[in-house]
Amino acid sequence: MTEETDITPRDIALQLIELSREMIALGATMDYYGGMGEMGIHGRELIGAGQIAASWADAIEKEMGSENSHPRTDD
Repeated sequence: MTEETDITPRDIALQLIELSREMIALGATMDYYGGMGEMGIHGRELIGAGQIAASWADAIEKEMGSENSHPRTDD
């Protein structure tokens, strides 16, 4: 990882996007296999947390003035 002083808001937004995709994908897998049990419940919570992380990335990019600068798929 780069030194803290080398990290830009864009870098943080990109990391949040990557993190959110992983969280949503894992959450969906947990939901599928866990069903109505505890794993499924936590999977759905993880999906929600991933969506929050994605919204943080969007907010950072809006603040930077680059609202649609990253490739997104809303799956």
